[in-house]
Amino acid sequence: MFDQVRERVLARLVGKDSKGRQRAAVHCGHSLLEELVEPWWKTPRVEQAVELGLLLHLYARLLDDAVDEDDTESRENLLPAQLLFFDAVVGIERAFPAKTTQTRRLFDRALRLNAPNMQDQEQLGARNVHLLVAPTLLAEQLEPTQEEALLDYLWVLQAREELAQGACALHLAVAFERVVERLLQSPFEAWGWRNLPVRSQCQSLLDFLKTHTDAFSDVPPAQP
Repeated sequence: MFDQVRERVLARLVGKDSKGRQRAAVHCGHSLLEELVEPWWKTPRVEQAVELGLLLHLYARLLDDAVDEDDTESRENLLPAQLLFFDAVVGIERAFPAKTTQTRRLFDRALRLNAPNMQDQEQLGARNVHLLVAPTLLAEQLEPTQEEALLDYLWVLQAREELAQGACALHLAVAFERVVERLLQSPFEAWGWRNLPVRSQCQSLLDFLKTHTDAFSDVPPAQP
């Protein structure tokens, strides 16, 4: 689904991509956005919203690399990457003018929760808050409870990536139990997310954490 969208964004890769990180980000973002917009799969402007979200995801990858990777290629890619962000913002304003205030709030939240001194492990999902732009554009009103539940889902995905990069398992372990408890109580199916792999992603993260600490039992059952 949305394969043409993915190909159009792949055609927008910036500068050099010698490590394949931009291409990987587009493929990963494409899969995630397909999951996140499930309640609106059959709505008229879903492809447009996904494309805008995917442009933002590619830009976020480039921005992160410029900050975190100490290499010339990442720094040189940052300036031309601004066009991706510009095109996404203009696209939102033109196609979804009623949602500009809501999307700006998401951008503001992303900036606040991605500050260098942010130490709250439960806010890891906010590193990918830009992925909520597409659902926000498509929803009549994305409720705060839905937004927080989706951020908890993104937390699980981000925590797995952080661990793979050497983050402290013990620090994530403390947040894991609280986040997963909330996540498994969220009524995703009733909201329209019938295929979101919440339990399997939680189990995957748990299995990874178990290799670093013995502080865990199995993932608790979801609430009926």
